[in-house]
Amino acid sequence: MPILKSLFIFLLILSASIQAQSFVSATLVGQGSEQDFDYNPRNGQEGWALLNYVINDKGSVEDIIVVDSSGDDIITAAAFRRVNAFQYKPATSDGTNVASHTEIFFRLLESRGGKDRTAVSRDYKIKYDKILTLVNAKNFEQASQEIESLDMRGSRNLFEHARTAWLKSMYYFHTQQFNLYTREMRVVTLLKDYLATKTVSAGMSSLFESYIFYNELGKALTLVATMSEFEGVEVSQDVQNELLTRIALKSAGKKIITIKAEILDGGVYHHVISMAQQINIQTVRGELNSYDLRCQNFRKVGDDVNKLLLLFADAYGPTCDLFIMAKLGASFELFYTI
Repeated sequence: MPILKSLFIFLLILSASIQAQSFVSATLVGQGSEQDFDYNPRNGQEGWALLNYVINDKGSVEDIIVVDSSGDDIITAAAFRRVNAFQYKPATSDGTNVASHTEIFFRLLESRGGKDRTAVSRDYKIKYDKILTLVNAKNFEQASQEIESLDMRGSRNLFEHARTAWLKSMYYFHTQQFNLYTREMRVVTLLKDYLATKTVSAGMSSLFESYIFYNELGKALTLVATMSEFEGVEVSQDVQNELLTRIALKSAGKKIITIKAEILDGGVYHHVISMAQQINIQTVRGELNSYDLRCQNFRKVGDDVNKLLLLFADAYGPTCDLFIMAKLGASFELFYTI
């Protein structure tokens, strides 16, 4: 069943009821000069970066965090230069300029026109087909060895990046590695223009359902807007009802939700918080360095992550972004009360 318009409308109303009516978001008024952005950073290799950053009360950009990227430092640096050149009309609250934050997805192309849909190399196709055969045959041990050779750093254009993410998401789904699966599937949604509509629709539906049943409610709510604009996305009525039921828990009483988290590439864990009353971290393994909580009307940073306890108020805004910086491989459990 297609995702119900009534569900999307309900979520918009919920968001509006939480959001402070006097808050006006920042608007981009300048994008810097063309040389601030590299269309051809190295030998025509393409890439992408998802950045989150603070817009201060003067309209300048600061505290950029790489949420995810294709892994090439040169490409990420090009995105940083581009964002640092941005100038905003700052957000306001009750008519006063305030700091805010936003997220932006950059695609760095070989040329302004990009590449056509046949731009997948012969060597790449051979590797891709081999791994796909192994995954479909459930030969996961051999697939795990081969899949590392299909790293995005070795993919030369965004069509290959998108296919790599899709293939890895299938592998991680079958091997029940949720954190890795959702990471790759999120890349699929970001690079949706480079994949067949049917593939992206199936991916969005699967990702949405995974967010619901693994208690990533904030990310599920964020994904709803994208899904509502994309043709062919199907979500079962049971899943839609499950989301509405969990939203209703906020008014019905407290419920403890547990999320098992792991630091992947980039050293940053990102969690979208929605409807939470309290969050704390337990069962830490490895080294957690710092955290940065970014809400519409509130921000908090610190380095006492192992003892992290955050209390939330509706005045903070409809959702908050929590970033935890740590060493690769660190893990922890995130407990929050709704």
